[in-house]
Amino acid sequence: MAKIYVLNNYSFERVWQEIRAGKKPNHHLYGINYLADAGHELILVPYDEAKKSTWSRFSKFWKKSKLPIPLGDLFQQFYVLKRVKKEDVIYAPCQTQTQLLSYLKAIGLLRAKIIVLAHHPPIRGKFKSIRQFFFRWELRGTDAYPALSQRIADRINQFKKGKSKGVHWGPDMKFYAPYISKKAEYFLAAGRTGRDFKNFAAACVKVEAPTEIICLQNDYNNHLKAYASASNIHINVNADEESYLYDQLTPVMAASKAICIPLFATKSNLAGLTSLTDALALGKAVLMTRNDFIDIDIEQEGIGIWLPAQDQAAWEAAIAQLQNDEQLCLEMGRKAKVLGARFWNSEVFAKEILELI
Repeated sequence: MAKIYVLNNYSFERVWQEIRAGKKPNHHLYGINYLADAGHELILVPYDEAKKSTWSRFSKFWKKSKLPIPLGDLFQQFYVLKRVKKEDVIYAPCQTQTQLLSYLKAIGLLRAKIIVLAHHPPIRGKFKSIRQFFFRWELRGTDAYPALSQRIADRINQFKKGKSKGVHWGPDMKFYAPYISKKAEYFLAAGRTGRDFKNFAAACVKVEAPTEIICLQNDYNNHLKAYASASNIHINVNADEESYLYDQLTPVMAASKAICIPLFATKSNLAGLTSLTDALALGKAVLMTRNDFIDIDIEQEGIGIWLPAQDQAAWEAAIAQLQNDEQLCLEMGRKAKVLGARFWNSEVFAKEILELI
């Protein structure tokens, strides 16, 4: 069994406490709980302590400067360097934490295995040629670079063939099971990344569909305030994502007709993936703006409808279709639940990470 150092860009200690308290599903730990269950020794590298350190402040300054040489979180990496042995494993569920360790391994100064999980394409920003040079060095020092999207994996493999593959990051099915309901009362949209709530809300008003929207204060102020008085729309506004955890959110999702994921056009991120995993676990039909970085083709799988970005008319038509065809809505939900149970869930994802280790 291995000793595994886990580096992340937010506190896994806090998330694990929330999961133990039943406030959040376990896929938000990106498999580390299953690594512990398999007998590996986990070392959660401090995050809250790191935030206060001079090295972490320097890391943030360096990142904000947008200089084209990524270094990762220096506090967390120095913490590991003082303790790690050649037979140990370094696992970073966030790809922004470990670059310095990878450079050191590439030149032979570190021998532990490094596994990094990619959430977005590796080369973004100015000075592309310089970023590519250092990314090649990062790959040399990284043993495996799995990705939450096969499209992202393909981009990584352009630099080093076979270094990456898409993995099935899906929901903790057991968490959602007690909440599953036969209710189908409204169309639900919830989320915080790249959400086009304005066109979604306008479409719901137009077709008079009962609607529940859960959003952050900023989205309400910028996109939804004009719809606060609409008789068919209820808007739940939260100061931050931690003020409305899954033990509150899941019953609301479970009573929906469909989980709606309206997005702005995206060229480089996985916006909407978390909401899609919710739909799989709860067995809900999906209406979603097309995002080519999402590996699940909701139309091919028969679980939903793809929509063009920022197209109010398309949302009107899709919502009206599911409003008028209850059987279609139920069948999409049934297929979503089957897909989650078979292929896209936290246990499948953990097995894939365990295989790499």
